[in-house]
Amino acid sequence: MSNTGALTPGGSLPLGFTLAASDSAIPNSVAVNNNRLAASYAIINKTSKAQQPGRVTFYNAANGAVQKSVEVGYLPDMVTFTSDGKKLLTANEAEPNGYNLPDSFDPEGSVSIVDLSAGMNNITVQNASFSSFNGQIAALRAAGVRIYGPNATVAQDLEPEYIAISPDGTTAWVTLQENNAFATVDIASATVTNIIPLGLKIIIVLLSWIGNI
Repeated sequence: MSNTGALTPGGSLPLGFTLAASDSAIPNSVAVNNNRLAASYAIINKTSKAQQPGRVTFYNAANGAVQKSVEVGYLPDMVTFTSDGKKLLTANEAEPNGYNLPDSFDPEGSVSIVDLSAGMNNITVQNASFSSFNGQIAALRAAGVRIYGPNATVAQDLEPEYIAISPDGTTAWVTLQENNAFATVDIASATVTNIIPLGLKIIIVLLSWIGNI
């Protein structure tokens, strides 16, 4: 950025992984910690528009060199590090490409937890799933969680979007904005511990028309 506010390209980053000819990659989010940059990529089939498992690639933040790329959940939206930089979390939104069509595919939303503590050559990935809540769909709806996809399970319908992490790196709060809720995740065990509805706000708009009758 110049002193006039004009922007000029500073460079580009390679994907860091091999992309199938049938797919396209869309960068969604970046985060930086300890001179390490993480970028998430949604992978989409060009023909059906169905989501494929996404990727996170790690780069040297100073020179852009690829350090490692790993597979995560479907449509990784936001990525964020724990404060110590030892773990990275991704909110995997997992949007469907449609409903009730021959090529419809509605993947399950999830939160991927990438453990970097043993070094870049020993990265592990765990996915915190919502599948344990599939049998609670009626109770969740009654509590105010919006689950609306035709024939979708709870895990398919929930779409994680953004993540906040506790200062001690033990708990994550994940927004489920399309579902009017948020989830809590135990990071150490990669477990979704709760889904909490956000309630309702009733907005009444009164319109008054004054004119000649």
